[in-house]
Amino acid sequence: MRNRIIVIVAIMAVLGLSFWGIKGMLNKAKEEADRPQDNPTDTLKNDGEVIVVTIDSHEKLFKSTANVNDFDNRPTSGSGIELEIVYRDEEENEIKKKYAIEDSQLKEDYLKYHTDVVGYSESSYEEEGVYLSFDNESINQEYKLVVPEEFKGRKVLYLSFVNDIDDNLVEIEYPASCSSISIARCTNLKKLSFGKNARYININQCRQLTDVSEITSQDCVSIGNTFNKIPLEKYNIPDSILAIRGSFCDLENTTEINLSNNILMIKDSFNNSQKLTKIDIPDSVSAIWNSFNNCGDLTLIVGEGTVGEKYAKENELNYEYRK
Repeated sequence: MRNRIIVIVAIMAVLGLSFWGIKGMLNKAKEEADRPQDNPTDTLKNDGEVIVVTIDSHEKLFKSTANVNDFDNRPTSGSGIELEIVYRDEEENEIKKKYAIEDSQLKEDYLKYHTDVVGYSESSYEEEGVYLSFDNESINQEYKLVVPEEFKGRKVLYLSFVNDIDDNLVEIEYPASCSSISIARCTNLKKLSFGKNARYININQCRQLTDVSEITSQDCVSIGNTFNKIPLEKYNIPDSILAIRGSFCDLENTTEINLSNNILMIKDSFNNSQKLTKIDIPDSVSAIWNSFNNCGDLTLIVGEGTVGEKYAKENELNYEYRK
């Protein structure tokens, strides 16, 4: 009798555990079904409309990639980029160096001594902040991207894309904190805005981009490998810019570009742009290399006895004297 009671109790215990186990599994399954899914595309299904993607509404699309100090090519702080210019002083017949940010006499030295630029390099300081990576592969419709000013309490300095080619991005808005702007091969991008701290700028092969912010950062002293193969009609290059290299080429629709009044060097730029008709080359320019090629009826506006006039004559380019 005692053994029967033990067996019955054991069977009831097993049945009870099975019941509670099954109930627990069912509750867990229900919780999983009710929980929001990790796939960000579930929140982006508004077919036929341009959605606005921000960090508040779609945080899972953004992630911090690293501290900016882990990168070799990082944005700058303090006085910004220092442009080290190496030149030959004809009066003293020796090679010298100047820093565009630190030395206010740079332009006067060039104009006074008619020096020849030998080359230049950029040096920078570290700046505390984060790089963001954006999961654009998760978006399958047209969207506007608003880059956040901060990510988890730290300034956003730069944004990279998981996929380099993006057919759905139509507009991107960078915050003032972003000091580095890099966009390429966004086939439907029409508008790009950035703030006053943008000093590294790389924009290429966006063939519908017609609306781009003008550079306003006084720390942006050079333009390199940017503004190529984009359909801007007009662009103003600010007076902070001292050097242009590998930029403003293959511009199908551009009719007007206004150069910086303080520009010193132009290299591998303004090539293959058939609709450009006139560019004023400031007297401050000390060196031009491989530029203004295959530009149809382009006429350079130059001053008498300047590097601009010399370059136009040597390369058989159309030119006229500034009035």
